[in-house]
Order: sequence, then C-alpha cells, then structure tokens
Amino acid sequence: MQKFNAKVNSEQQNKVVAALWSEPVVAEVLKKHSLAEGQADLGDALDAIIRELGFPRSLKAYGIGRDKLDQIAENSVGDICCTWNAIPLVKPGQILEILEMCIEDAKEEKS
Repeated sequence: MQKFNAKVNSEQQNKVVAALWSEPVVAEVLKKHSLAEGQADLGDALDAIIRELGFPRSLKAYGIGRDKLDQIAENSVGDICCTWNAIPLVKPGQILEILEMCIEDAKEEKS
C-alpha cells in the first residue's frame, strides 16, 4: 500500500522511514534484511519489519489466489477505509493494482 500511495505522500513516508532508521533496534533489523539507509522506501522498511516478526507477506500465503482478486476488488470499493486512503480507492482497478502487488511476494516467503 505504501508503494501505491507514494505517488501522493512520499514526503510523509520519507519522514517515517527516517524515524525508523533512527531507532537502533529497528535499524539493525533493516540492515539484517539488506536495506540501506537513504535507499529503502517505507514499503521496503515495513516489509523487513513484518518479515522479522514472522508474518506472511503475500495473499498466496493466506490461500488467496488470483481467481479471487476481482471479487475482492468489487467488494472493497464500498468500504469506508478505501475512501480514506491517501489515494481514495473508488474503482476496482485501483484495488486490483494493489492486490496484484500482494498476490505473490517478489521475495520468497519464509517458512
């Protein structure tokens, strides 16, 4: 979601990334996951933190396949949280763009 929203709020995201790097424990986690300060964006940083916590990073890990994406997108359009997003999500195509980023993580899921 951060990568999708960066089109409109990258300045705010950069402030959050800087705050994360300023915390020594978090900085170690980010480095452990091969991130470099000044190069990793908020999506990368949150991905590393969530991986470190051991949470799944893809819809596939939850048993959700590409065959469900259209239905999820259609059902999400009316959700109030979608309209509150930094880029209001009012069309199924917007939601599909985000879901495609989440269907299969580019990095291998850790067991």
